[in-house]
Amino acid sequence: MSKIVRKTFAENVALKLEELGRTFRSDTQRTTYCRAIVSDLFQIMFDRLCDGERVRIRGMGLLRVLEKSERPGRNPKDPDQNIMIPARRSVSFTKTSVLSRQAEESTDSRESAITPLMIEVLERDYGIREKNARLVISAFWEPFQWLRSDRWIEVRGFGRFKMVEVPKKVRNPRSGESLGVKKVAFISFKMSEAMDKKLNRW
Repeated sequence: MSKIVRKTFAENVALKLEELGRTFRSDTQRTTYCRAIVSDLFQIMFDRLCDGERVRIRGMGLLRVLEKSERPGRNPKDPDQNIMIPARRSVSFTKTSVLSRQAEESTDSRESAITPLMIEVLERDYGIREKNARLVISAFWEPFQWLRSDRWIEVRGFGRFKMVEVPKKVRNPRSGESLGVKKVAFISFKMSEAMDKKLNRW
């Protein structure tokens, strides 16, 4: 199994910048410059989520904050002891393929218009003009689409995306007859400790 990490995103951004004519004095400058861009773009996503906004990852799906109310539970160390699990916030991911067309085209006020924010940072802090900034952002989104069951995405300080395959019984919708079992893939997201701390103020 292999991981897609910040370095992977930075390399893809570097290749796009070089395609657009950007030159670097050294490999060190190339690495530092592109990693800084990637860090800034992930920071925009991090900040928007922590503000309670939805963040759409192009070609992949939607990240959103869920509010979990206080609820009763049991002490894992002492199953006979009832406890109250405190309210907390977590981040959920929904694949694009399971979003309805209406949801895809909606203008939910909680969904962050993240591309303009990214363009602004690339123009202001890196001197990349809007047309090229859009291409750089597309290069930044691309590695998200490389996610596979044997390759996950782990971005330190942000979170981990993992594709999980689970067996599902398939039945004929008319007769109810069993058609066997097939594997269904879904993507899970586990937020980083830093995001957890920011969302839940601990």
